Amino acid sequence: MPIETPAVTNAETIYHGTYNAAIRSLSDVHPRTVIYVKDGKLWKVSALKQNSPSPAQISSERAANEICGNASTDSDFSNHNNAVYRYSLPGPDGSCYTADDIRKMVKVGMSAADAPTNLGNIRPITSIMDPQTGALKGWLAADNGNLNSYDANFTNPSSIKKTSTQDVNYVASAGITRIFLRIYGDLYLYNADTGSLSASLHTFSSPFTSITSRHDGESFFFVDGNYSGSFE
Repeated sequence: MPIETPAVTNAETIYHGTYNAAIRSLSDVHPRTVIYVKDGKLWKVSALKQNSPSPAQISSERAANEICGNASTDSDFSNHNNAVYRYSLPGPDGSCYTADDIRKMVKVGMSAADAPTNLGNIRPITSIMDPQTGALKGWLAADNGNLNSYDANFTNPSSIKKTSTQDVNYVASAGITRIFLRIYGDLYLYNADTGSLSASLHTFSSPFTSITSRHDGESFFFVDGNYSGSFE
């Protein structure tokens, strides 16, 4: 049964589930909401089978038809209304993937009257989950040469490391609070429990080489050229 006509764009699914703080695990993970673009606006619809599809506008965004590439989503396993849809729009130069791109964020619980959050120069790297509740409690992001941590609304920045904005990338997570980052040519571990960044754990054979990695709830494994390493 069609929900919208004509075709929509930039549709992304946001998942929800049951979080168990005692063992830091998720169960019953399932699609909960789909957010998409139609007529320049953002819309949401329930992905639950028992609900009748009823599209609702989310935020006052009017230029979503210009989204650059794909949007990103981040779940909140405590309160689904705080789950996030992130996207970028062309800046004043009218082109995507340039320095003046406009990064924005909306939350599932927003109404058509709520303005999207404008992130300015902040480039999100990864979300941080609260290990006690499963909530989306904050972010790691780069901004004007700094790697910072932020709260869930991208406010209250705390500096972690001085670095070039484009040199920080998410690699993997081992468990909820152990986040591996690639900062230029080195591998680092951010501990979300303590808010601390390790010293360099490994220097890659090339700053831009691709690596193969695997991870689970406790360990991280990677291959860099002829070198293989693991951290637990």
